[in-house]
Amino acid sequence: MMQNQYSNISGAESLWLTHTVRNSTTAGISAARWYQLDVTGGTVAANTTQAANHEPDNTVNRFMPSLAVDRSEI
Repeated sequence: MMQNQYSNISGAESLWLTHTVRNSTTAGISAARWYQLDVTGGTVAANTTQAANHEPDNTVNRFMPSLAVDRSEI
């Protein structure tokens, strides 16, 4: 699993997390799951701000999820 990624864009702090999960529609195929958690003053929110699975197709895929930061927004 990837380590958590921290972002602070114009004062909006977030933690981003990702890991591999089972595809929700096709048995035996993996998917990448990602989450965003808000951070306020060093306190991490109990609930996710955003979360989703990336399930591109029904072929056999092996995912090692990774997060990338778009530096143009910082």
